Parts: sequence; structure tokens; C-alpha cells
Amino acid sequence: MSSLWASSDAAQWQEALDGYWQAVEGLGKPRLSELDRWFHEQLPGDLQGRQPPHLTQPELVKLVDWKLTRGKSRPRLLAFAKEAAPAAVQAASTAAFDLLAPHRGREAPPAAVKEALAALTVLKGVGPATASAVLEAYEPSIPFSSDQAMLAALDSKDYTVAKVLELMAALRAKAKQLSEGGGRQWTSRELEMALYAATVSSAASGGGGKAASGGGGGGGKAASVGGGNAAASAAGAKGAKRKR
Repeated sequence: MSSLWASSDAAQWQEALDGYWQAVEGLGKPRLSELDRWFHEQLPGDLQGRQPPHLTQPELVKLVDWKLTRGKSRPRLLAFAKEAAPAAVQAASTAAFDLLAPHRGREAPPAAVKEALAALTVLKGVGPATASAVLEAYEPSIPFSSDQAMLAALDSKDYTVAKVLELMAALRAKAKQLSEGGGRQWTSRELEMALYAATVSSAASGGGGKAASGGGGGGGKAASVGGGNAAASAAGAKGAKRKR
């Protein structure tokens, strides 16, 4: 368990969150900063600007590219996104967002999130973790299930629907705990970003540790900074067989 996750000091969490963009840029992945800003700053508005709200197939490709660039490269998962039928992506995302629409403006209940995840995972190559990223772009009360957050909060990288829901509950509980100080209201999305920043910063400084072992999609330190050693390549090939 990471030291940040064990902390109830809002100032410590704020410091980690404030260092998010620096941590992203420090990974030395030229495209990541652009993709990350697109995911966090542009995509949510684009989704909400459509009637009905939905994700397009080119956006799915870009989102999977962001996820893999942020974490561990799995070329086959990106290929699945590129091969997806535009109509299927629109239908699946429309169905998922429709399930969450009644809960906009407040925390979507686990039952609705579970149904929304199921609506998205009908797409080939879209597992619970990728689906959680799609849902976060539409509804920020649903956090992306990154390696860093999963390891810190649950000491797990078991990317099942059950674990995605467990992580969501853990991050929401921690956000409420941090908000009780009265400084401001924290969101589970911010906590995922803070955990990511703390983890990659620790890895870059040689802090290491289990929670600091990978980027947004798994792997060791070499993978998190774009390394291409044989072990990372083999793990990527294996991971492509199990959609996340």
C-alpha cells in the first residue's frame, strides 16, 4: 500500500495532485501530455455536446491510445479499437451513458455503473478498466481503474467488474474522508490522478515499491517510462489476450 493512500492529510494529497502534469511530462513520452489533456479537458465536453451523448470510434481509438501510452503498451488492444465498427461503438456508449444519465450531478450507484460497464464491454478488446475510462469521461464520479489506483487502494491488478466497483467505492470513501476537513470537496477522479502522479514520481526518483511498479496499464519501471525490454514485450503480448 502506498504511503499516499494511507494518508488522511489533504495537503499531502493536494501536493501530489498539483504535481500531476509535471509527473506526466517527466515520463518522457512526447504524445502523453497531449493525449492526457485531451482525455481530461476536451473529451468530457465533446461527449456532453452530442445528443444523445456517445463516444465515436475515432475517440475510442484515441482513448485506448491514451490508456496504453499512460501505462503499458498492448498493441493488439489498440488494433481492436481501430477495427471496431463505428455504429457498434456509438450504440454501446449511448447505452452505457443512458444508464448513468439519471444520476448525473451525483454519485452514480454501483448497480448503474455495473450495467454501464457491461454495455461497453460487449466491444471487442474493451475490458472493465478501459470501460471505466470511458465512463469517467462521461461521469467524473466514476474513476478510471489505473494500475496505480488499483495497487494503492486494493493491492490488486485484478481487472474484473467486481474490482472496478470495489476501487470506485474505496476512492469515493477516501474522497469523503479528505473532504471532511472543510477545505474543499475531493473527487475520486482527482484521487486517481494524485495516486498516478505520486507513483510515477516515486519510480522516477528511484523510490520503487510495488505500487510504483507501473504506468496506467501495468508493467515495471522500464515500461512506465516507455522501455521496450523483452519482458515488457512478452507481458504485453500476454495481456492482449485478456481485455482490460
